[in-house]
Amino acid sequence: MHGLIFASQQSQDSSCTSGTLPAAEMFLGTISANEGDSVSSRCLIPAEAPVTIVFFCKDGMEISRLQARRGKFSYDLAYSVAGSSGNISCGYMYRNDKNQVLKSMLSVAQYLNVTGASSRTENPLYQGASSRSSTTKNLPYRGRRLGPEAIGGITGLSVLCLDLLIYLLVKKVSSKQRCPRV
Repeated sequence: MHGLIFASQQSQDSSCTSGTLPAAEMFLGTISANEGDSVSSRCLIPAEAPVTIVFFCKDGMEISRLQARRGKFSYDLAYSVAGSSGNISCGYMYRNDKNQVLKSMLSVAQYLNVTGASSRTENPLYQGASSRSSTTKNLPYRGRRLGPEAIGGITGLSVLCLDLLIYLLVKKVSSKQRCPRV
């Protein structure tokens, strides 16, 4: 079960600077939203990484902070869109035994286009995810989803390769039947 947090844009401290621990991965449920919409996002922490705090940033300003839980590597945020378009990223911090705080590198930023229009563009990686929804069931854990064009292209190429293989097998079998060796 993934915790879901609602947040509005607020600045807390300078946690949105890059550190030395391995970077997290960031996923947005949509690439465009209206002000006031709720945008689903997911931050994936590397499995081997020690973590005590997970944070989300917009244009270098912290917008949310979550307390990490042992054994949990996926953290969800329902971001209430406020202000202008910007880059959303995430990261994590770890407090070691000497009470020193170590930070991760920031995830690759995902650009969120904030519009005034009523229509929005769905991110093809998350087809079916609604920016007005507070659920994150359509966000992936790892990797990317292929769009219909890519799946069609791969299927077509596979069929062509299979056709060529069948043709070559039939040709080889028929040539052996016509010219038996003595």
